[in-house]
Amino acid sequence: MTSENEIIFMNAQWVTAADFCGGKNYYFQVRKSFSLDNVPDDLIINISADSNFRLYINDKFVGCGPVRGSTAVQYVETYPVAEYLHTGENIILIEVYSLLEENFVLNSIYPGVIAEIPGVLSTDGSWLGCRIERFRRDVPHYTMQSGFMEYIDFSYGKDEVFQPVRVVEKSLLPNKKMLKNTLPLPRERSFFPTACERAYALNEPLSDVPCEIPAQLFTETQTALPEDHIADIGSLFGNSGECEILPTSQGVGMILDFNREISGRVEIELDAPAGTAVQIAYGEALTNNRIATQFNNDYHFTDCFITCEGKNIITTAFAERGFRMIQISFRKFQRPIKIKRVSGIDRRYPFVSRGRFFSSDYLLNRIYSVCEETLSACSSDVFMDCPWRERAFWVNDLLVNNSGTLHCFGASELHRHCFEMAFSQQHESGLIPAVVPRPCLEEEGENPFVFAPTNLFMILALQDYWMFSKDDATVLKMLEHIERILDSIWDLADKDGILRSSGVCAMWNFYDWSFEQNRYSCDGTRESMLSSLFVIAAKTFSTIADQLGYSFDRALLESRWRKTAANVEKRFISSENGLLEDEVLYCGDTKKISTQLAHALWLLTGEVSAERKEAFEKMLADDNYLMPDYYLHYFWFKAAALAGHNRVGLERIRKYWGRCIATGSPTLYEAGIHGFGQQAMDGSGSLCHGFGTIPVVFVHEAILGVRPLKSGFEEFSFSPDLMDLEFASGRIPLPDGRDITVQLDREKICLAVPAGTCAVLPDMQRLSSGTYCWKFKLFPKM
Repeated sequence: MTSENEIIFMNAQWVTAADFCGGKNYYFQVRKSFSLDNVPDDLIINISADSNFRLYINDKFVGCGPVRGSTAVQYVETYPVAEYLHTGENIILIEVYSLLEENFVLNSIYPGVIAEIPGVLSTDGSWLGCRIERFRRDVPHYTMQSGFMEYIDFSYGKDEVFQPVRVVEKSLLPNKKMLKNTLPLPRERSFFPTACERAYALNEPLSDVPCEIPAQLFTETQTALPEDHIADIGSLFGNSGECEILPTSQGVGMILDFNREISGRVEIELDAPAGTAVQIAYGEALTNNRIATQFNNDYHFTDCFITCEGKNIITTAFAERGFRMIQISFRKFQRPIKIKRVSGIDRRYPFVSRGRFFSSDYLLNRIYSVCEETLSACSSDVFMDCPWRERAFWVNDLLVNNSGTLHCFGASELHRHCFEMAFSQQHESGLIPAVVPRPCLEEEGENPFVFAPTNLFMILALQDYWMFSKDDATVLKMLEHIERILDSIWDLADKDGILRSSGVCAMWNFYDWSFEQNRYSCDGTRESMLSSLFVIAAKTFSTIADQLGYSFDRALLESRWRKTAANVEKRFISSENGLLEDEVLYCGDTKKISTQLAHALWLLTGEVSAERKEAFEKMLADDNYLMPDYYLHYFWFKAAALAGHNRVGLERIRKYWGRCIATGSPTLYEAGIHGFGQQAMDGSGSLCHGFGTIPVVFVHEAILGVRPLKSGFEEFSFSPDLMDLEFASGRIPLPDGRDITVQLDREKICLAVPAGTCAVLPDMQRLSSGTYCWKFKLFPKM
């Protein structure tokens, strides 16, 4: 039985170049000549590859892909092709790149491509193919999570010899479901750099060993460049003219700043002599006046190119990069180089900014806009953790990326697609890995990258999606996966229902960087947070399942979460301070700590004992206890709202998110409370990380006062609070293009209730569609 979006290739076979004989990082191409008597307008091509393809028909570029898949799903791109074809002889050419290892972006098993124009053409043994010789294979990783450096020799002049392709045996291919890519094409925009941070002379010959080049870029001597050796740098910023660089003994380098996050690629259009060696390093900030290309981890952030004679367009062919700044080195040129253009080509999911927030606090406004830009920059064919370092779909990050993008842009196909990908990897145990695709690492054991907390986050993310989308069909389909997760997670419970991450879960019991950045670890420890999450997830699942008519064993699930809830305080309350205490590892020793996150989670269960509730709520605002970093403030703000701490939350946003804004950063950092910016994560902290953008939710819910009560905002609560602001206004995007709009100031409160929705006021008064205004002091109170 096939699903609605499953692609069945009727006649096409997977093919590869005949000369492939193993190894990693392989580039090849296949082609086919075919004749048409007529060209029907509705002709399409279905095409996919391991790992990436670039499709040309009659020398015209058609498209590239496929979007990333999982260990269980391979996506297929579909293009209309009539406009590229003509009667008579036609030629189709497909360039293919195969990583041939597993990482956080590609699940690459065997080099191959499959394509079909139904009724016209299919890949099979009659095609011709060969390796693409201009790409070097003996290169280091760009990063260990995303793949290899691209090293392209545009001067390679030998004729490539095409031979009959080899049909790939089915036994060599993974058994993946082939699904049509339903995502819209990315929005592509081009940006010029805005400044040249430095131009300098190089003083060392370039290493002939690709693996040595990144270290050389980071350590080599750079000296002053004579002023007459570079002319018209201003032309690189979009002005007319050309930047001319004169030869020096070992070459010239420059660092260009785009002053924005680019997720895509660099294009350099230049005139240069054949054999000019160009190295590009990518970064978000400078380290010792250059871009860092040498780290403790396997990070290098470098691509290399060799020019042909005359006009060149230097760019990566298959890999996408994330950066704010680039460091370009030119070497081995004996005549002047003329740079006509340097562009950052930004490719993102085509979101429209439907959500809004504006207030009398311009810091708060800037925090909102920076969070929105961060979420946009981290959205491609998935919600990436960051454009620069990993470009990975971490499923745990979906908790915030999902919610933040819903508030800023509304529900989209990308949200549904990411849930589909995450659940496609559900293990036979019932749990899902925290990264898609999941690389198989033997040393990690049977089920690597399975984080128990991430599995319990999924129903909460799904609930947020449902509230904004009213996509009953998708949510109902996913409830079966959630039920399996809840059953499997229960295997981690002891006789008292207290859960402990172990067994099929990964060794790394990750919650939030607040632990690791303070040298704490929750790996294998006895802690309350997982048990609290189980109670929250079980209750949330039951509520949604009831509303959608999903059948499950309610009595069994309720008995489980009630057993857990009955024993959390018995197990974890400290006899000394009356607060929850969790075990952590600290420098190899076991100790106990009380954290704001643990108390936020327990408060959100609704099971906290009456005699402890006030102390737990007070503890949330006590900075003497470990607070989450940006990421899991997702839970802190929810608990703080219930505890009446929204004003504490506003001040926390101004202080900790404001410190990132104070740097002038166009995007939000990965770490901003424990560790800061690039200095976090051993110097590889990301400066654009979507999982810290929870303030966009706070301003809509706590200040504008709008919270969904039913899916699609069929009912929503309206309880605005200006706090210390003079005015605030905003818009919350609903399905089908509708919006809730709010305007607040010290004189009046106005609310526009869209058709098909109902607002519930603090006094439980219900308002149908229409526009309502109140004098500020007369707005109904609880």
